[in-house]
Amino acid sequence: MKRKPRVKSIPSKAHPVVQAIFTEMNNQNMTYNELSERSGVSKKLIERWRLSTEPQLSTLWPVLNVLGLKLVVIKEHD
Repeated sequence: MKRKPRVKSIPSKAHPVVQAIFTEMNNQNMTYNELSERSGVSKKLIERWRLSTEPQLSTLWPVLNVLGLKLVVIKEHD
């Protein structure tokens, strides 16, 4: 029997992109294991983003893709 994912708390000190990832994981009821398996990014690394480290782009893109999110860079006005 599949366990219901627990809601992941999102510390305010986490990077804004990480906050968006965990918000979307909660919205989709996705577990760390599911996200890890589908993205190819280790579960341990994803867990560490929440509490202590910021993601590198090489690991961020696959996670965002799985969640249906995009990172957009916008030029600031001069």
